Amino acid sequence: MDDKNNNINDIDSISRESKSLLLKAENITLIKMKQAPRQAFVKKIKMPFLGSGEFHIEYLYKQISRNKQFIFVISIFLSFFNTFLYGQSKKNVLFIGNSLTYFDSKNNPEYPHNNRMPMILQNMLNETKKNINIDKVAFGGSTLTIHATYIGTDGSNEVFRRADEFETPSTVKKILSRNWDIVVLQENSASLVVPGIRMYSTKYALVWLDSIIKSKNGKTLLFQPYAGQYDPKIKRSHKTCLTIDSFGYILKEFAFYPNENIYIRQRDTIFCSDSFISSKQEFKEIELQCDKLAKGIDANVVKIGLAFEECKSIYPKINLYLNKHDDHPSEQGVYLIACMFYKALTHEKISNIKYSANLNKTEAKQIRLLVDNMR
Repeated sequence: MDDKNNNINDIDSISRESKSLLLKAENITLIKMKQAPRQAFVKKIKMPFLGSGEFHIEYLYKQISRNKQFIFVISIFLSFFNTFLYGQSKKNVLFIGNSLTYFDSKNNPEYPHNNRMPMILQNMLNETKKNINIDKVAFGGSTLTIHATYIGTDGSNEVFRRADEFETPSTVKKILSRNWDIVVLQENSASLVVPGIRMYSTKYALVWLDSIIKSKNGKTLLFQPYAGQYDPKIKRSHKTCLTIDSFGYILKEFAFYPNENIYIRQRDTIFCSDSFISSKQEFKEIELQCDKLAKGIDANVVKIGLAFEECKSIYPKINLYLNKHDDHPSEQGVYLIACMFYKALTHEKISNIKYSANLNKTEAKQIRLLVDNMR
């Protein structure tokens, strides 16, 4: 990752390099230099990250020279005692994404779309007494690169700014705020089907965020995006292309390294997706690219896109989209996403849950049955 201009087609090599930097220490604590105790051994590592400078990460390698075995035994005992006293130990799950994960129209009255998937999922978990806490960082229109490099306020749609050289991006702060058991990363479909965005944005951001998650002993899950709507009556192909500025350079919010002059020629195919004539065709490309990214960081995929395709095939009357002109999830689509994550987090069937999130009970039952029957 030292050479910003390297082509990153081989995500495995990037993943190995990130992990070798971020997972060296037995105990890693992000600290400021002035906060380090004298006896601590502090190692300063430079990583190309934000703006024109380099992001400086300071790791404190805690040295425990005595009583290691005693401390280990005591920690194991306390863990068992806590489980015995309070039952199942609590799991903390963090969702990172955009309006496909969460959106509240109160922050944008001109856009009356509500997606309260994390709350619906939490209600499902509470009904079945699962000791799992759900939290989220979701910015409307965000990409993983924006989460990895921007300062912003959770739950608002104000314009964000890229973090300065020594600032910590808001989402990174959230990840570092506690030991999350699972962090779900959600990228939009365009960032997967357009090769140029994958190459210069998504891969870098994904590896970086995953490395931070793993440095806190967490596990990464990928939210597989779903394909958009296609009208079978209109035989017209859909193509997604990256919007570029008047000078032909990639917009800064798409590039992980904003100073990289990535020149886009007119009709440059690397910044356009293939042409798709159906949601199934688009989904196949999403699935392929999502699986490749997951393999590169050794993460599991929650197959939301596949669930959408199967639901449209088995229950065509269930409308999963907000409206004909908007591919955001409808209430039924949001419920389907929540059901998929309930199954992924608990590894249990969801068909016995009564909570329907104000949906028609028949539709809610059909969605739960669909999820239980998926591979």
